[in-house]
Amino acid sequence: MIPANEPNNYDRQFRYFNRRLGQLEDTQASLPEFERVFNDRRQLLERRVYNEIDTLEDQIEGRFDCLEMRLDRLETRFSEIERKLDIVLSRSPDRTSRSND
Repeated sequence: MIPANEPNNYDRQFRYFNRRLGQLEDTQASLPEFERVFNDRRQLLERRVYNEIDTLEDQIEGRFDCLEMRLDRLETRFSEIERKLDIVLSRSPDRTSRSND
């Protein structure tokens, strides 16, 4: 009886593997399908990367704008200080006494 069961067991395993192989073949994507999905995913990732780059560029431009405003304010303050310093120095006693000598 044991030898009679062995061929049935092999047939059963063979059918099982054949069925599994068929299922695997059914789930495999064809090359055009694979390329389409790959390209779709690649384009999606590219869009995400470019959006992130745009966001970072906007943030950097905003920071540069802020720095430019601060520099403009500093230049204005330095101009005011320079003007006031010129007024003070032109009125200083040392200058007036030297110019009279």
